[in-house]
Amino acid sequence: MTSLEKKVSYLKGLADGLDINTESKEGKLLLEVLDVLEDMADSIDDLYEEQEELEEYVESLDSDLADLEDDFYEEDEEEDDFVTVECPDCGEEVCFESDILTADEPIEVTCPNCGAVVFDNDDACFLDEEDGCCEPGCCCGSEEEQK
Repeated sequence: MTSLEKKVSYLKGLADGLDINTESKEGKLLLEVLDVLEDMADSIDDLYEEQEELEEYVESLDSDLADLEDDFYEEDEEEDDFVTVECPDCGEEVCFESDILTADEPIEVTCPNCGAVVFDNDDACFLDEEDGCCEPGCCCGSEEEQK
């Protein structure tokens, strides 16, 4: 029982103890006011209970959503494939997306530290484990190793 319900019960007890005349206009009015107060206290108590249930439900939804977000963003992180290259001038590690390796348009990746070109997909050699090199006459020197 809430504090509000206790107070309304106390008022009803006082009214019963005063032997209010239910036949008089004032008595009828006072008893009706007490009945309305009791109904309001019950309604407010019901609202508190429903609010608590709603809070539990929202917390459950929030937890489920957090799990879904974790699953979704973990998959995205796995799909993002990055290549790390060491800058020949300053030794800084430079990361870039692996899609740049196979891009059709010429792309240069520069070191953010010193500005040196660390990767140029026009000059790139893509070593193939079976053949030793990606194309004949490549600058990588693996063709010479095959001879």
